[in-house]
Amino acid sequence: MYEKFMSLFSIIVRRTKALGWKLAAIFVVFIIAVVGIFLVYRDPGVPRYEFVKAVRKDLTGEVSVTGRVQPIEDVELSFEKASRVSSVRVRVGSMVVRGSVLAELDNGDLRANLAQADADVKAEEAKLAELKRGTRQEEIEIARAEVLAAEVAFSEAQNNFADKINDSFTKSDDVVRNKVDQFFTNPRSPYPRLNFETDTQLKNKLEFTRLVVENMLVRWQTNLENISSAGALDAQGKEARENLTTIKSFLEDIARAVNALTPTTGLSQTTVDSYKSDVSIARTNINTALSNLQAADEKLKTAQSNKILKEEGLKLKQAGRTQEEIAAQEARLLGVRAKADSIRVEIAKTILITPISGIVTKNNLKVGEIAEVRVPAISVIGEGGFEVIANVPESDIAALEKGHPARVTLDAYTSDDIFFAHIIRIDPAETIIDGVATYEIRLAFDKPDPRIRSGMTANIDIITGRRENVIVVPERAVVRKNGGKIVRTIDDAGSVHEVFVETGLSGSDGNVEILSGITEGDQVIIFERE
Repeated sequence: MYEKFMSLFSIIVRRTKALGWKLAAIFVVFIIAVVGIFLVYRDPGVPRYEFVKAVRKDLTGEVSVTGRVQPIEDVELSFEKASRVSSVRVRVGSMVVRGSVLAELDNGDLRANLAQADADVKAEEAKLAELKRGTRQEEIEIARAEVLAAEVAFSEAQNNFADKINDSFTKSDDVVRNKVDQFFTNPRSPYPRLNFETDTQLKNKLEFTRLVVENMLVRWQTNLENISSAGALDAQGKEARENLTTIKSFLEDIARAVNALTPTTGLSQTTVDSYKSDVSIARTNINTALSNLQAADEKLKTAQSNKILKEEGLKLKQAGRTQEEIAAQEARLLGVRAKADSIRVEIAKTILITPISGIVTKNNLKVGEIAEVRVPAISVIGEGGFEVIANVPESDIAALEKGHPARVTLDAYTSDDIFFAHIIRIDPAETIIDGVATYEIRLAFDKPDPRIRSGMTANIDIITGRRENVIVVPERAVVRKNGGKIVRTIDDAGSVHEVFVETGLSGSDGNVEILSGITEGDQVIIFERE
């Protein structure tokens, strides 16, 4: 090739003497271009195919979306009446505790009215005290008999309440140990385990609550030994209500898990129905125990109130005044107390109190301005942490499942600042954005981090699957043909073969898992020159 080119070049040089130099130069350029094209397209050293070898490596599938950070719990507070703002006790960024006063409207006139109402209450109480004088002996004897009857009724109510407390424990013990424990392995141990599959978060909650309930029952049984005293009876009643409420909530979670069961190879429809029936009976028993306990408590309180009333009536009779006079004065006293309470309610409408603990994020109030009714004045986000909300296109939603882990980076920080999260909810209904169907997902951060703030833009990489040491090829090497997928391989002799393959996970690096069809080391064509 080199000798031919030099021979051609010598001919061109000899002929430049016969041609003009300009025409000769044009002719030389043309010849060089032709030779260059010939060398490029006729050089046998340039291969026709580009190929790679099928290799083994770890593969990770990901779906990447963008979302925003928002608090799990937040409230917007407003006043129930319009008035001038007299004080604002917080600013944006202030930490507040549930029940804290955040701001107050001008309520001086209401407080003056309340002071007058309280004075009226004291005056009527003084008049009532003046009426407490002795009365006729026979009326006193009747009053004493009523007091004795009230004391007997009160004692019976105490015994009934104690019986209902014991019955509450008996029903609770039966429900947990005979109805619920069939769903657990080692239910009374420090490590109870749910013996059927359900949502991971619910499973963890049920196992933890079973441990809590076990400790609660043991403690409850011990405390019942001191139920004889009046003070212990009141405390036991409170404990019984709290314990029944805990078990009721536990059964609600159990019901959620059991009602989601479907027949499987190892679980018949009869067994599923039996489980559901047992849970239903357990819930009915606990609800009955709660109702009985509440009724007994109310009966006890009524008996106690009646006893006190009878005792007070006896005192009034012994004071020498008639019951009618006392009743009339008591009615007047109730009237002025109701008026005072009504004013307190109106004052409460002028005070902004936070129902949650957290951080103030917005404050639209200024001292001296008029606050409008039901217009958000102060916003508070709770201490429960943050979550990420994102919209996933329909093309990716099928790859996502509740519980999938994710890596999150925030625009406010560098790409090296990675926060780990997991999907806690996938909205079943679509949301149309710019004409495209998307689905809202929510992710919870695995750990709290003070750097996370509401409203931050989040870049989310959701891990949909991992494969270790699998055969992979570039995804562009796989093409569809005749309803299947093929790759083209080239052997050592240069022959090309079409091989049908079965693919698995598509990786975020552009590779795809090959389940069958080719083996490690096979040469796969990724490009062919025409």
